[in-house]
Amino acid sequence: MQSGKNMQPARVVRTAIRSLGRSLAIPVVAVAFGLAGVPSADAAAKQLSDKAVKYLMSLTWAIMPDKIKGKKGEEIAIDKNKRSEAQVPLDDARRVIMIARRSAHAQICKLPKLQKANYRTMMRQEINSNKWSRKQIVYLNQLHLFTVMWLTGNVTIAEDNGKKTAEDTKKKVPTCSKEQQAKVKAQIEKYLKEHPKTEKTAKKGK
Repeated sequence: MQSGKNMQPARVVRTAIRSLGRSLAIPVVAVAFGLAGVPSADAAAKQLSDKAVKYLMSLTWAIMPDKIKGKKGEEIAIDKNKRSEAQVPLDDARRVIMIARRSAHAQICKLPKLQKANYRTMMRQEINSNKWSRKQIVYLNQLHLFTVMWLTGNVTIAEDNGKKTAEDTKKKVPTCSKEQQAKVKAQIEKYLKEHPKTEKTAKKGK
């Protein structure tokens, strides 16, 4: 993203998404802000403006590939000219972004099992809601992935002839103190406890 008018959306995201990072005092390379304090997920979500959510949604859509392999190896075609087929309401996108925020913090704090459990629980909840099409599920999955990469500083957005692509930054991974790690652990464990596997989904996952 270049200087001038094109920088405005990035500033909006850096400002509005600052609430995503306030649960830790960790520098986030990709968005150039520090993480400090630990607000509740609800408090942080309220600080994340519609404009910031829309921008993250747009970036996610811009870098989505035309074809994605499903869980069983089948190919799912994504028509980039038909965004409405994968579009989800803002509040649902905001919820996924906030869950991705926890995944990002778990990654930074070296809690891989909790990071995976946080992500899998989110996906299970969305799939079991029975309100999304397959393409919408793919989009929600990509939104989570992109947000994690964005907040951990593992991705930047490059633009060439109007086409956006994600590029690895390969920059130093932020650090996390024991106190910060404990806070992230508690947040994810609370989320997992609130959304346990039912007997039906447990059997389904075997």
